[in-house]
Amino acid sequence: MKSCQISVSVLMYLSFASSCLEAAVFVKAGLCPLPAEDPLPNGISRCNHDNDCDGKKKCCPTIIGRACMLPDSDRVLCPDGKTAERTCSDDDDCPESEECYKPKLICCSSESTDKPGKCPSVVTPESWSQTGDDHCSDDDECQGSRKCCKTLLGSRCLLPIL
Repeated sequence: MKSCQISVSVLMYLSFASSCLEAAVFVKAGLCPLPAEDPLPNGISRCNHDNDCDGKKKCCPTIIGRACMLPDSDRVLCPDGKTAERTCSDDDDCPESEECYKPKLICCSSESTDKPGKCPSVVTPESWSQTGDDHCSDDDECQGSRKCCKTLLGSRCLLPIL
C-alpha cells in the first residue's frame, strides 16, 4: 500500500515539474530568406521556432506568417557588417534610415562609412583614356575590407594598403 502512495506522489511531482519547464529553443544553422514585403497583419504561422521544422529547415518569416524553409545560402551582410532585414528594388522599399544596396538588392544603413586604408596609387599614361565602366562609386559598395579605388579600367573594389 505504501509503495502505491509513493508512486502516485512521484508521478504528481514529475507531472508538476515538467509543466513548469519550458522547452529549449534550438536555432539551426543558416539565415532565413529575406521577405520581399512586410508581413500581413493576419498571417498564419505554421511554426514558431526552428525545432518545429524537419531536417535543415528553419522557421522563417514570410508575408503570410512563419513557415519552415531551407536557409538562404546567398543571403549577404551589408557593407557595415550588419545583417540585412529585407530585400528591395529601390530606396523607396527601405525604411528612412536605410537605402537599397544595389549590388545585392537589400536594405542597408544609408550612413556612408569610409573603410580604413588607402587605395593603391595609379600611374596614368599621358594619352590614356579610361576604357572600362566603374564597378563602384563608394566603399560601401565593396564587400569586406575592400575599398572603391580608381584604376586604369574604372573604379574597382580593391584591397587597401594599410
